[in-house]
Amino acid sequence: MRYKLTTNQRKLFRHYEFYHNDPSYNLVFMYKITGELNQERLKRAIEIVGNSIDLFKVHFEKEGNELFQVYSPQRQFQVEIIEKGISDTEKQFQERVLEHAMRRFKEPLNLATWPLFEFTIYSSNNGEWYLLVSAPHILSDGFSYYGLIDSINFCYHSLSNGTFFKDSFLGRSSALAIPNDLEFFQRELSGLDSLEVKAIKQERNERGLLEGRTHHFAISKETIGSCLKKLHCSEGAFFLALHALLLKKLTDEERIVIGVPVLNRNRSEKSIFGYFVNTLPLSLDFHPIDSLKTLLETLNRKILRLLRHQSFDLNNLKMINPRINNFFTFYDRELNFHLQDCSFERIYLSRNAIFSEFTFTVEKRKEDYMFCIEAGDYLVV
Repeated sequence: MRYKLTTNQRKLFRHYEFYHNDPSYNLVFMYKITGELNQERLKRAIEIVGNSIDLFKVHFEKEGNELFQVYSPQRQFQVEIIEKGISDTEKQFQERVLEHAMRRFKEPLNLATWPLFEFTIYSSNNGEWYLLVSAPHILSDGFSYYGLIDSINFCYHSLSNGTFFKDSFLGRSSALAIPNDLEFFQRELSGLDSLEVKAIKQERNERGLLEGRTHHFAISKETIGSCLKKLHCSEGAFFLALHALLLKKLTDEERIVIGVPVLNRNRSEKSIFGYFVNTLPLSLDFHPIDSLKTLLETLNRKILRLLRHQSFDLNNLKMINPRINNFFTFYDRELNFHLQDCSFERIYLSRNAIFSEFTFTVEKRKEDYMFCIEAGDYLVV
């Protein structure tokens, strides 16, 4: 069975097609597990949940100018368990695991082959395991992985054979835009000929890659909480303001456009595994902003307005270059597993191929906030 791609998927397929060496849209999650894990039970739980997801049964094909997801319902994947070799030292085993994860993170994917994803459990035989989850972004947005992990958590504890994803992303067309969407964005972006922040614009190298660096660091909840209390603002607005101020500092530009991902889901679609998220342009003019309070109020107001236009396709902006080259994302919960008698520690990976000149991502965790900043070579010292 073949299904046409949605607007978001078509854009990403064209990117893969044009920049076939680019791995920057590979989603890779790596976890270190300690405790009393039943590895066979985890393997079974992942297989039960994963094999109920239609998008884990597709590959992509091009026929003329038409793009398709090729769906084979009989496809069933199995989780591989890799045991530590008898002659391996603990360090050698860890290096081998990390090498495999980095290979999935850094190497481009062939969208015409199945499977496009991987779940692998590594067992060190001494009460420590590693779990690798990887897939191309074209299959789903990051939000979908919360539902995936929650379902695996539930299935591990109950080993229920129920269908965890009862509705399918396949066959869904892109959501219809509200009639006044175009008018809203034309007004918001008036006077601009491009959505890029030109001061950070960077050309791709000879392999079609954007070169840069990834920086991870954590800040305690106590520290962030004291700032939020003083400013009387939400977490999302505070972190978005940090993104805007950092970009202003880097570029000294008075007007910038920030790419802000929105869920682009209605209530019935929130539990579906798929690629719904849409990135919209938030235009910010610093001229009338004279304080942090004014900046926060402005950003709050603009975000609320953006949420009314979640399905808008930027390609409808005929007179403007629709490419955005900086992005802000805030995850208000940790993307992690919660299995009885086990502890999962996320291992954050870094690579030199980035998907945009500047990205600012914040993930709310149990004890702190994890920041991930990806920046082009203009910021490399």
